[in-house]
Amino acid sequence: MLGAGAAGLALLAVYVGLSFLNSPRGFLGTDTGGKVATLRVMSERGRFDPDLGYWAEQWDPTGALHPLANTTHTSSGKWVNITTLPALWFGWELFRIGGYRAALLVPMAGSVAAAFAARALLLRFGVAGRRAWAGFWLVGLASPLAIYALDFWEHSLGVALMAWAVVLLLSGPSGRRWWWPALAAGALFGAAATMRTEALVYLAVAVVVVVGLSRTSLRKAVAVGALLLVGLSVPLVANEALERRVVGTTIRGARVAGTAAGAGAAPASRLEEAAVTTFALDGSSRGIALGAAFAALIAFAAVLTSRFVNAQAGMPASAFTKPDAGLAVVALAGAGALLAIRIVSGGLGFVPGMLAAWPAAPFAFGKRQSAIALW
Repeated sequence: MLGAGAAGLALLAVYVGLSFLNSPRGFLGTDTGGKVATLRVMSERGRFDPDLGYWAEQWDPTGALHPLANTTHTSSGKWVNITTLPALWFGWELFRIGGYRAALLVPMAGSVAAAFAARALLLRFGVAGRRAWAGFWLVGLASPLAIYALDFWEHSLGVALMAWAVVLLLSGPSGRRWWWPALAAGALFGAAATMRTEALVYLAVAVVVVVGLSRTSLRKAVAVGALLLVGLSVPLVANEALERRVVGTTIRGARVAGTAAGAGAAPASRLEEAAVTTFALDGSSRGIALGAAFAALIAFAAVLTSRFVNAQAGMPASAFTKPDAGLAVVALAGAGALLAIRIVSGGLGFVPGMLAAWPAAPFAFGKRQSAIALW
């Protein structure tokens, strides 16, 4: 088994090799193309200034015909096509040394760090040895992080920061020095929020889940929440100061406000999007219902099989009865039938729902719920 350093270098080497299959003149999204164009402009000027400029500004002051999609004309008079400054700065430094392919080391490093965070989470849950390393390789090579590593996105950095924040939270509330993991986790979530706005939502969910599982007192839970907010504010305030100094106005702050306003203005649309990305076998209402039923059947089968396994091992399982095994088979058969319906009606197309695309997730949830009930 490779050591941690060797595994990280091996994963990085795979990313580098895969990146050479892509042309440096094409990108996986319009937003990444704009960021790379910004890197080129800053490299030519020799200073960290993301202003792209616009030669037709006097005839098109709103930038409706700007050649780079999503370019914004800020209140300070600059034309920018960026979503975050911290990742851009690291990319710019590397771009000056080795061009575009060197700048890709930024998202690649984020994906490697996220893979290590996945392994750390598995270790926290009692999974060790080869199984924990399997999680490392699975997340690193068979998840969206492999795609995020191959273009100049900040997604992988945001995922890595949030994942390591959760690792800290899991070791925080019940430990003796519980205050510093909470403070550091808040700082990591804040740093992630300077790149990915949804980090603020994940912070709220992580706090509820982790504090709930730790069974900490209400007083300590409030203290943990306060420390998280303190840690969160530091990178956010520093990032806003950086944006005002470099761009002349806020970038990420405006995106956060816009996202919050959009969520408040269209709650039904947001709830539908959440259902699609969580359950759906396709983007339709029917697909959402089928996906939810699919995940529920798998979780139900997991609960039943966990009781069966525990009973066979001599563990207490008072709720276990012999028909449970048969019900589990029926539940899995029902899940398979729903999947077959999806394939027949829609073909082998994209499955947007997380729990439908990765059935191991509801199965793992079902097993955990069974273990909690038995305990």
